[in-house]
Amino acid sequence: MQAAALRLPSSARKRRDEPWQAALQSLEDLLAKGAYLHARSFDQVLGHLGRCSQWQLLLTLLSVLPTWRPTPDLLSYSHAISAAEKAGQWRVALQLHSEVLAGDLQPDVVSFSSCISALARGGQWEKALQLLWEMPSAGIEANVVSFNAAITACEKGNRWQGALQLLEDLLRLRVEPTCITCNAILSACEKAGLWEDALHLFSHLPAMTVQADTVSYNASISACARTGQWPLALHFLSGMSVASIAGTVVSVNAGISACEKAGQWQMALHLLDRMPLAQLLPDLISCNASLSACEKARQWEQALHLLMVGMAGHRVASDVVTWNAVIRASAGGGRWLLAVGLLSGVQFATVQADVITFGACIACCAEDGHWQMAVQLLTEMPAARVAANAISFNSCISACEKAARWQEALLLLSDMPKAALQADSISFSDTF
Repeated sequence: MQAAALRLPSSARKRRDEPWQAALQSLEDLLAKGAYLHARSFDQVLGHLGRCSQWQLLLTLLSVLPTWRPTPDLLSYSHAISAAEKAGQWRVALQLHSEVLAGDLQPDVVSFSSCISALARGGQWEKALQLLWEMPSAGIEANVVSFNAAITACEKGNRWQGALQLLEDLLRLRVEPTCITCNAILSACEKAGLWEDALHLFSHLPAMTVQADTVSYNASISACARTGQWPLALHFLSGMSVASIAGTVVSVNAGISACEKAGQWQMALHLLDRMPLAQLLPDLISCNASLSACEKARQWEQALHLLMVGMAGHRVASDVVTWNAVIRASAGGGRWLLAVGLLSGVQFATVQADVITFGACIACCAEDGHWQMAVQLLTEMPAARVAANAISFNSCISACEKAARWQEALLLLSDMPKAALQADSISFSDTF
């Protein structure tokens, strides 16, 4: 193999200020001189390539190593597996691990853990667990890094049972968990809406000598938010201050979401208003969650104020979800003109209305008995590049039925197939 086999790509030749570029150039120079190369020389270059995510160059170099010495050593493969893990190349990492097992090399806990991490990143939780359980048969004792990687794989794969089981196994083997261990399990519980399990684990962190951090609190608050456990969510929020842990926008957003799901619109707005006092800038998620809380409680004035004043003050740009929430909050109570005006405001805000926007406005008009406006909005949907759905038609049909406009209702019913829609029981019940 000639030295040219390792010639740098053109981009690397123009700039050699990166450590891996300088290391690879030095290796080229040595090869060009025919110098004897030690294993350490190769492994140093591989290490630079791995740390700089140059996994493809690393594999190229690894493939030509036997030309200069009998075989790559375990450190060479460990660098390659780690680089593949960072690049999200789980298949490459698994292939390299298989080559280690097939050769005369003895894998260690580092190579196993790196491969498990690669599988975790690739969402291959089953393969990650299989690799973890193969470690004892290879004479290797799993450490907390190995378990953390496997637990993370379960978390990413929504396998909360597996994550909790691994925690039990870890404690049984007297491996001390870390904050990373518990945060991954808390996140798994959060995704599954298991707020009780999250609360139980969080309360046992001190017994495991694990110091909760921002991620721990955020995962716990989010677990409470998923099921509307707003008092517990606020308890965790206040607990962050007591523990001298600075809350983040994610923390408060989760608290607002918990209040929104529980119908606690006043508390949702209170949390939103207090964000600047904590030097936190509300974002679109903060505002939309608060608007959703107002929408569910039909607090249209609060929703309108937040849209027109609050979001402008926070310099948060609205989206279609924002406008949909305000329009739905305006439903009923004779506020159909407000809903129609808001629909026009969507266009001025350079936001693309969707079927929910029109549907909410049509429903508002229909509920207030303005069947003409409801039908007009339905006819305007194609021009706005929005396809009507059965709910939109049914709202108009219902409005016509209440106004005893049978011919209009039948006409709408006959128009549904033209819009590639099939009339359902609601459509017919409002017509006949």
